Amino acid sequence: MGVVSEVRHHFGVVASSVSDPLYVIFPLFHVTEVYDIRRCNFRYLKLYPRAREDFVEYLIKIDQLDEAAAQLVTLVNEDMPVSDKGKTVHQLWAELCELISKNPKKVHSLDVNVIMRQGIQKYSDQVGVLWCSFAEYYIRAGQFERARDIYEEAMISVKTVRDFTQIFDAYAAFEERNTAARMDNLAEPPDEEDELELEWLFARFEHLMARRPLLLNSVLLRQNPHNVHEWLNRVTLYEGQPEKIDSCRAVYDRILDLRIATPQVVINYAMFLEEHDYYEYAFKAYERGVALFKWPQVFDIWNLYLTKFVKRYVSYR
Repeated sequence: MGVVSEVRHHFGVVASSVSDPLYVIFPLFHVTEVYDIRRCNFRYLKLYPRAREDFVEYLIKIDQLDEAAAQLVTLVNEDMPVSDKGKTVHQLWAELCELISKNPKKVHSLDVNVIMRQGIQKYSDQVGVLWCSFAEYYIRAGQFERARDIYEEAMISVKTVRDFTQIFDAYAAFEERNTAARMDNLAEPPDEEDELELEWLFARFEHLMARRPLLLNSVLLRQNPHNVHEWLNRVTLYEGQPEKIDSCRAVYDRILDLRIATPQVVINYAMFLEEHDYYEYAFKAYERGVALFKWPQVFDIWNLYLTKFVKRYVSYR
C-alpha cells in the first residue's frame, strides 16, 4: 500500500488520486497527534511538494509555528519567481520574518540571526522593515539589551533616510514604552533603587533623541561621502559636544582625505585649531591645503599660512 493510500486508509479518507488537494488530509489530524501530523504529511509532501503552502497554512492554524517557519524556509529557498498560490519570494520572505518576529517563544529551531540578515541583504527596499522585525523578535522574547544592539547596528548601517526614520522611530517608541511600563510598575512610594532606574531610563531616552541629528547626518554621508555640505554640517553638530575638538579634527581630516575641501574649508579648519591653541596642527592643515590646490586658488591659504607662521614664530622668540 502506498504512503498516501496508507494514510487515507488509516484516517478513513476515500480518494482515488495522489493529486487530490492536501487540505483533504490535513484537517483529519487531531492537534494532539503532532508526531503523526509531521510524519505522515512529510511523507505526503515528498509525493506532492506543491502542497507545501497548504501545509504551512494548516500548521499555523494548529499553532505549530516552529514547523510552519521551517516549511516557509523551504519555500523561500526554492527561489521560484512565483509560488503555486501566486506569492513572490519577497512575499514569502515577509511572511517568514513576520512569523518569526511575532513568535520568538514558538519559533525556536531556526537560526533567526542568519535568516533575518539574509533578508536584509537580499531585499534592499525592505531594509528598515526587516531591521525592525529583527529587533521586535528580541523585544517579544524579553531580551531588551539584544534588541537595543540590533537597533544600534541598524542605525549605523542603513543608507536611506526612509530606512533610518523607520528604525529610529521604532527604537524611540520601544524606549518610551519601556519607560512608561516601568513607571506604571513602581512601588508606592518608590524606593531609591526604583528612582535611580527610572532616571537611567529617562537619560537613555534623552540621549537617543539627542543623537538623532548626528545619526541622520551619518546616513546622508553614507549615501554620498563627497557631500561637502553634510561634512560641514557634521562639524557644526560636533561643535556642540564636549569632545568637539577631536571629533571636528576627524571630520575635517576626512574632508581633506576625500579631496572635496574648498580653500575656505581649509582656512576654517586651521582657524578652528588656532582658536583651541593647536598651532602646530593648524600649520599642518595649511600645508595640506597648499598641497591640495594650485594657483590661484592656493593664494589665500599660502598668504594666511605665512602670515600666521611668521607671527607665531616672532612672538614665540
